[in-house]
Amino acid sequence: MRLDVLRRLQLPASPPSLLLRAAWKYGVAVGVAAVVLTAGGVDRVPPNGHALATSVLPTTVPCGTIATDLNDPTTATWTATKSPYPGTASPYNLPVSSTNNADPTVQPCDAIVVPPDVTLKIDASQGPVQIFSHGAAINVHGGHLLVLGASEINSVLFDAEPDVASWNGIMVDASDASHPGNASLAFASIQQALNSITITSGATSTPDPMDLTKQLPYGLALVNSGIGPSYFDGIDATNTPVLVKGQADGKFGTVNNIGSQGINLSFDGSAPAVTNALEIQGVTFGSSVPFAATGCLPFQLPCSAGFIGNDAILGTFTSADPPPVLINQSRFFRAGGFGVELNGPKQPVITNNNFDCNGVSAKTRDTCVGSGLHYSAIYLNAATVDLENSVTNNAGHENGLDAIVLNGTIVYAPNVTPQLVWKNATNDAASDHPLGYLLDGDLNLNSGTFTVPGGSVVKSKGAINLTGAALNAGDPGTKVFTSLRDNVNIQSCPSVFVQSCPSIIPAGDWGGIDLVGSATDTALRSATWSTITNAGILYATTGVHITNGNSLVISGSAIGPTFADGVLSEGTPLAVAATTFGCPTGVCSGPSSGNHGILADFRNSGPPTTGLKIGGPNPADKNTFQGSVNEAIRAVGLAGQPVDIENNAIQTAGAIGSAGSAGIYLQGADALTLKGNDVVGSGTGTLHYPAIWLDGVSHADFNGPISGNTGMSNGLNAIAFHGDSKALAWQTIAAGGLLGYLVDGNLLVDGNFMLATGDYAPVLAGTITVQNGTLTSTGAELTSLKAMTLPVPSCGSVFVPRASGVCPATTPGDWGGLNLDAGKANQLTNSALRYAGTGISMGTPTGARLAQNLTLTNTSITNTAADGISSHSPVSISGGAFSNNGTHGIKIDLTDVTSSPFQPLLLSGTTIGGSGQEAILGVGLAGQTVQIDQASIDHTGAFGINLKDAGKDAGAYPGVYTIAPGRLTLTNNTVTNTAATFPAIYLNGFFGPFANVSGNRGAFNGVDAIAFHGTVTDDLAWTTARKASDPTTPLGYVLDSTLTMAPPPPPLPPAPPPAPTARTLTVRAGDVVKVGNGGLLQLQGVNLQADDTGSSGQKVFTSLTDDSVGVATC
Repeated sequence: MRLDVLRRLQLPASPPSLLLRAAWKYGVAVGVAAVVLTAGGVDRVPPNGHALATSVLPTTVPCGTIATDLNDPTTATWTATKSPYPGTASPYNLPVSSTNNADPTVQPCDAIVVPPDVTLKIDASQGPVQIFSHGAAINVHGGHLLVLGASEINSVLFDAEPDVASWNGIMVDASDASHPGNASLAFASIQQALNSITITSGATSTPDPMDLTKQLPYGLALVNSGIGPSYFDGIDATNTPVLVKGQADGKFGTVNNIGSQGINLSFDGSAPAVTNALEIQGVTFGSSVPFAATGCLPFQLPCSAGFIGNDAILGTFTSADPPPVLINQSRFFRAGGFGVELNGPKQPVITNNNFDCNGVSAKTRDTCVGSGLHYSAIYLNAATVDLENSVTNNAGHENGLDAIVLNGTIVYAPNVTPQLVWKNATNDAASDHPLGYLLDGDLNLNSGTFTVPGGSVVKSKGAINLTGAALNAGDPGTKVFTSLRDNVNIQSCPSVFVQSCPSIIPAGDWGGIDLVGSATDTALRSATWSTITNAGILYATTGVHITNGNSLVISGSAIGPTFADGVLSEGTPLAVAATTFGCPTGVCSGPSSGNHGILADFRNSGPPTTGLKIGGPNPADKNTFQGSVNEAIRAVGLAGQPVDIENNAIQTAGAIGSAGSAGIYLQGADALTLKGNDVVGSGTGTLHYPAIWLDGVSHADFNGPISGNTGMSNGLNAIAFHGDSKALAWQTIAAGGLLGYLVDGNLLVDGNFMLATGDYAPVLAGTITVQNGTLTSTGAELTSLKAMTLPVPSCGSVFVPRASGVCPATTPGDWGGLNLDAGKANQLTNSALRYAGTGISMGTPTGARLAQNLTLTNTSITNTAADGISSHSPVSISGGAFSNNGTHGIKIDLTDVTSSPFQPLLLSGTTIGGSGQEAILGVGLAGQTVQIDQASIDHTGAFGINLKDAGKDAGAYPGVYTIAPGRLTLTNNTVTNTAATFPAIYLNGFFGPFANVSGNRGAFNGVDAIAFHGTVTDDLAWTTARKASDPTTPLGYVLDSTLTMAPPPPPLPPAPPPAPTARTLTVRAGDVVKVGNGGLLQLQGVNLQADDTGSSGQKVFTSLTDDSVGVATC
């Protein structure tokens, strides 16, 4: 989480310093002897010594196990005047250690030993006691150390001999599992040790050195004592609880002039269960007066100029449930690192402490200025902590960071409101002030509310994780959530937490705000919400992320730059207004949002909620999106959710690289308001995208709720959509202004569908179905999106990607075509429909049928994969052209359709070419009025015209009674180039007068003829079919089955029958009558007139398989 920089004192070795110290120790000089211990260039003053009587001689303590009192083998008592050793007692001299031994004739000794069940009692109640060591430690090896100082005069001093630089200090360990050593010290000073006290015994109790009738729940108790100078640590404790207690006066209870850690405490999973791992009460660390000094005021220079090389307190906890730490009413000065550093603590109590000049690597005694990395007053790493009730009233100034820097999990005291109120961290070189917070990693809240008041600056290196918790940042005052490398409010970079300080902070420099509720737990979902007002959320990975929460409301804020999404909402109602998704001035060289501006995912949101609201109806609600790698707004799973997106300004969304995207993408919206949004320069990446993409929209209302959206310079300056809509008036794509439309899939229009003059409707991969409304197209074109036009540069878009760099060609079937409501009066005038599957499809007519349900006037349908028109309703087509239709040009199937006088089948003056099968196919024509005239038909894959049951009666007795007669008019049509063996026209089951079948011409057909069978009810003058090369050549006849000629049937009784009228079949000289498939010429009450001799031509009646005469039919 941060960079560790370790320091220690340099070991002094110069003869002058040793001599000065010797003078001080033996009372040769009065007052304070000047000794300089150099570590980082800081001057230090050693503690005062006590002058000794000239008659006192030192007591030499031999190596090994200590001697015990004469009549007590469990106690060794050292006082100012007596001990178990020969001599006059204090001072006590300990042996030379192997490190300090310069004389090969002397046997070194690394420690004197206090063995199990033995107590070394050093009692200063009758006078001061001094212990000097040539290097040997005091090793409490399963025994007990009891140091009983009584006052600043009657105190105990542990120090190095004047002829050595240091000694090994006091070491407390266990001789075995049942004999953990312990130590209790009062009014003691431990100086010049490598580590003053090292304890690893695991002891959990020791006598109270101020009241021996009591036991303390600690393995080491240090009361009103002084630690230091030490070359490494003051106290080094492993798996053993420690109490250090002072008088908060800077004289009694000090840890001063320490090379590395003041107190270094570690607990792991093997540690014994204890009440507290560490208790610190009223202790002064660093710049305190020398122990027991009387000539210096506390905390005043020069006497108070001390230091600690690294942390004043370092605690490391690696077990899952470590014991607490209690630090109260203590002062921390001039620590080179942190005042307090706790790694992995659980519910530490840190209250009423003062921190001054820590973490700045100060080089001189009278300033707090240093060039090293800055540290914070307090550092809680991987902590479980109650900041509201257990870490309180800590103040200070002139620290590297006047702050509590932390990461970990917030907990709460019982029976209090569960909340964390953010406190700002600020630096002040002049006066004490409360320590605020900084985050160097993740901050986790698993309940309650994280409250961020106005004026707050939340700086983090990790994520803010709120699980079943709320973020209340709704205060109207400004707030900032930003990176720890952002030097707003407090200069936190460079520091031990962030060393690199770029001039432009990159997106993704911290994790952002992450709220997690529950999809199944209602209480947890309700507790997870956030209101953010007037906030800046800068440099995050994702600005705000909420999952299965109750709500997220953001207003008047600025979000960005972000590495991923600005806002990511999953299964949560979301409202964002008056917010800018962008960058501080001069920060961004690319998109401000590394993924989306807003991504809202409602796919697992359960029942409908308040949905999605981005922007609003008022200009003040406007959100501004200043660039995103993907969509500025992307929302999915919107079915059932109200969606309101209004008056947003979107710039350069999806505008770079291979990703690309729309400005706005909405999937599944069925209650959509989309108004007044302006999209500029978006969707212009490697693949082009539309400005707005409505994927699977439903109940879309483009007549108000979806309107007024504008844009320019987009990949496709359009709203792309499919799904279903209410009545739709087409908006054509243009270079700027209102966004036009394109359809990228199936579209159901529930209501009128209108295209005006000049409208251009590109469609891809879908059918436009109109129901409960009329299609009206006047001068419009509906075509494939692949058909490149200037306003719709579709090639290279997500809909029409290039293949190996080449634009795909338009092909029949690029889209499905139109499926129209047969109960409405649909009209296309001067329009064009291209590249559909089937150009127009229509079902069986419904409703009153008082007008034609499909009228085409001068309209062309070309390049279809199947039919140009496929209808189960009669249609009216005049003019226009059908070309390159894959199956039929016009296919009409009126099977089981009752005729209507207002809905005849009318085809007039239409050009049809290049049909895969018939140009015109009509089936189920019984009872229908059919009129086909002046059609020009060329190149078909079957017949030119194929009509089944034309003219037949649709009543119950066809051919017997006239009830619902059909009527065929087939005149003046030209058919050329039908498929081989296919006649130009085929009347399959004709019935009625043949006088209305006339003037039809053609050439180059498979069979230049009208082939028919059925019943003719009037005179028929036979026209012989002959091969023709002139398209103006009249088409003759061939019979593919029986031809019956009879009078028309009478009306259904009791209506009187008509008067009989003679009918005649006339066959002239040279005529050839061919009949196929075993058919007959069945003349019922009809005359056959075949006596023409006007030419020498013979009349021939023969089989359709006879190619010897007439047109070849076989």
